[in-house]
Parts: sequence; C-alpha cells; structure tokens
Amino acid sequence: HLEPEILIVDEVLAVGDAEFQKKALGKMKEVSTKEGRTVLFVSHNMSAVHNLCNNGIILKNGLLLEKGNIDKIIEAYINSTRKNDLEYTRRWGNKKAEFIDYKLCDETGNERSEFFMGDDLFLIFSVKFNEALKNLEIGANIKNNLGELITHISSYDNRMLIGGEIAQIKNFKVRLLDILFSPSSYYLDIAILSGNIHLDMIEDCLSFTLIEGKKIFRGNFPSHIKVFTFSEWENIT
Repeated sequence: HLEPEILIVDEVLAVGDAEFQKKALGKMKEVSTKEGRTVLFVSHNMSAVHNLCNNGIILKNGLLLEKGNIDKIIEAYINSTRKNDLEYTRRWGNKKAEFIDYKLCDETGNERSEFFMGDDLFLIFSVKFNEALKNLEIGANIKNNLGELITHISSYDNRMLIGGEIAQIKNFKVRLLDILFSPSSYYLDIAILSGNIHLDMIEDCLSFTLIEGKKIFRGNFPSHIKVFTFSEWENIT
C-alpha cells in the first residue's frame, strides 16, 4: 500500500516462514527493478543481499567502513567476519579422535590455495586416536564466500569407515575430481563423527580460490552460477 521514493527494509528476513521471505524478496526486487525506486536493504543474509543489491556499504558502531560494488562489499564483510572468528574457538567435539594436521594439495603433493576450474584437489589430513575406536566417518563441507553450502563429502560414501588403536596416528588423502565451482573463494569445515556425535569438528579450517582454467572456454564465467556442468553438443540435423 506504500509507494515511497526510498523503501527502507531492516532485517525483514529475520522473521516469517520461507514463503513469507520469498514473497518479501520478490516484492523488493519488483520495486527496485520494475518500478525504478530505491530499496535500502539491511541484512546479514549475504545470499539475499547478493541477489537483491547492486551496491552496498558496511557499517560498524555507526561508522561507514566501506562502500562499493556489492560483490566487493560482500567479500570484505565475509573476510572481516572470518578474521573475527579467529579470536574464538570454532572447534568442538569430545576429542576421542582429533585432527592434528590438514592441508590442501595438488596432484604432485604441493600445498596450494589456488586451483583452476577442472583441477583435481587433494585434501590430506592426520587423525590421532585418543581411544581405541572403529566405524568412524570423516566428512567435509565446502562453502562459498556467502557461507552457502556448495557440496559435502564423506568417507562413508566411499564405503570407508575409519578406526584406530589408542595413541595411533593415521594419515588420509581424499581426491576431489574435476572441481567445477564458479571462480571464487571457498572454505572447508572438516569433522570426525560417530553416528551423529562429533568427535572433532573444525569450521573454516582451510580455504582455496578457484580461477578459470583451460577446460572452460567461454571466459568471464558468470558469477551467479555456482557450479559448472560439462556437456557434449552435436548437430543432428
């Protein structure tokens, strides 16, 4: 019922169910794109900010920290929150088994933080068993720079359960084939589980950047696409 020149929307996605949030976002996009009016959208939901906004600012304690293109602003905000997270313990579990080392490597075993789309990526880690255990699962989440979960891997999907004797240390290597996410920064959580019980869980313990490679021909791969899919084309007429 309102037609303001500037529509100010403050944390509207913090309330309501999924249907309400979808309708709210749709209405805001309609106001800004079809009606040409300004929407000032305040939110901590980076996915919604990315979908709705063209430009952004970061405020802290009433002060303007940064302003600019929305992709730049989101990256700066995410990086600042991750730096702040280092001040706190982002790790939990009963420590009956625990990670003592973890890294990302290429196929030659060199530790890297930058890969090309289509590369194989290797996750190498060491686990110490503080009790004699068996039938454990090791998993990892891969998230984009908006904090969205892109994919998940598990030793259980490879029909591999983990076990060891007390004080034993075991080393593992996981090969992720043909990483084809959109060029961006990505973050990993790793976990050791016994059923639904966390023995060791570490958030954002590793990160890597994916850039366009020779397997992708189009160049300037669209940033709003999260995953690239290979396809084979032929003319049948």
